Amino acid sequence: MRKIRSDSKCEWGVCKDKATTLAYDRSGDKVLRVCENHISSVANADRPEYVSSCPNCGCHHGIA
Repeated sequence: MRKIRSDSKCEWGVCKDKATTLAYDRSGDKVLRVCENHISSVANADRPEYVSSCPNCGCHHGIA
């Protein structure tokens, strides 16, 4: 399971801001560490019906 560390950087595109949460990237089929600005960009990729949080790891992800 991926975790946010104090030195974690956003993994969305070229952004290198401080990562604050996890989000599942459906197009890349992986969990990314992301900053506050990119949570919805990652979770809403591929236009899911709605977005939820995983009860196990807390990552944000789209539900088809």
